Amino acid sequence: MNSFLLSLCTFLITCLVAVPASSEPFVPTVSTETFRGYWFDGTGEITTYRLEQARYGELHEGTATLIFVTEPFLPVKQVKDEKGHAHSVPVLKLNFVKNFNTGVYPYSMMLSTFTQLDGSGRILKASETTQDWCGHTFSQVNWRGTHFDYLRYSYFEAEGDFTRRVEDVWQEDQLWTLARLNPHTLPTGSIQIWPGAFYTRLIHNPPVQQEATATLKRSRNGLRYRVEFSKTDRVLEIFIKDEFPFQIQGWEETYTGIAWNGKAKRLKTKATAIHSEKSDYWNRHRNSDRP
Repeated sequence: MNSFLLSLCTFLITCLVAVPASSEPFVPTVSTETFRGYWFDGTGEITTYRLEQARYGELHEGTATLIFVTEPFLPVKQVKDEKGHAHSVPVLKLNFVKNFNTGVYPYSMMLSTFTQLDGSGRILKASETTQDWCGHTFSQVNWRGTHFDYLRYSYFEAEGDFTRRVEDVWQEDQLWTLARLNPHTLPTGSIQIWPGAFYTRLIHNPPVQQEATATLKRSRNGLRYRVEFSKTDRVLEIFIKDEFPFQIQGWEETYTGIAWNGKAKRLKTKATAIHSEKSDYWNRHRNSDRP
């Protein structure tokens, strides 16, 4: 049995029994058969959202897409295992896409995260790209066993180029996959967290580790995970179904953006799920697949 299968079997047996960083009691997830039947059925999950994105002191209509899929990953090279190496590990990959227009020109943003399926919820890698008519940026975080390496390259002076070593703290960009695996393992209480790549890109500032207060509470339609950042006025809320496969129903993000026309505004970005399906989308690239 190669190491990928061994890692997968170990994960499916433990079924995320790691102790969460939370004062709340651990709530077991589903059976091995149910988990494997959903996440290892040869398809990915695609959910589209109606987006209202805060930018330039206004809210702009657009779409967001969350694509979740499992695949083998090489921890040392930090890439997908495409040749069946013996030392690969299973991960849950998220491709998070935002598309919206500001006035006459479009924004295209994409975040990719890779979370190890071993019960730890460890994020192994995250990368983000943004393209708009002013220029483009790229950032990446890689887990190196004891710390993260962070790099950013950008057209904009205030954003790049630079590299940095980051302590082993929570990564905001890992919260989305943790919510899908078992929201009751999301960190709560006072936490140290590295802010998300989308946020740091849109405020044109290099990211810095922050203190935050996180809570997980039941709401009328499921669970509400809330992160309040102590040194800014930023609040992130993720709305999650309280049953497997813990789909994300939407999110809200509120903060005061960059001053435009002499005044900074506190605005709320909102996303609401409108459609979800399972698909082997990587095989559906013909014109006949467009419908």
